[in-house]
Amino acid sequence: MNPMIMPARRLAPASVGSPSERDSHQATSPTPDELQALSYFELADRLVQAWTRNAKRLQTLDALRDAIASARRQLASLPARPQLAEAHLAGLLEKRDACIIAAQVDQELALALAHECEERTRVASERPFRRAVGG
Repeated sequence: MNPMIMPARRLAPASVGSPSERDSHQATSPTPDELQALSYFELADRLVQAWTRNAKRLQTLDALRDAIASARRQLASLPARPQLAEAHLAGLLEKRDACIIAAQVDQELALALAHECEERTRVASERPFRRAVGG
């Protein structure tokens, strides 16, 4: 038996990832009220986590870029039955799109966290006496 392998269709970036994966990314983006409830330590901790995740994603994107280029070279060199190479390439492109979407979500989170830190610093510098007494 020789099953036919159909080329996989590339999903649009908005539909990449499972619903639970998309929901978990949305859940990591706190509202302004949630940000105000965090301590400075918690803000810094979340900012470092987002930065670390994105550093790992950049490494993953570099590896995917190389794998995609290799898959495209392989696809160009296979004149007969390119379906397997096309399916592999489609899978790599989907992984890259999902990685980019997750990086964008973490970028938005990092910007919100940094803005909250800057806002707290601005408010604290306007009230130096309250800052000195811990209030």
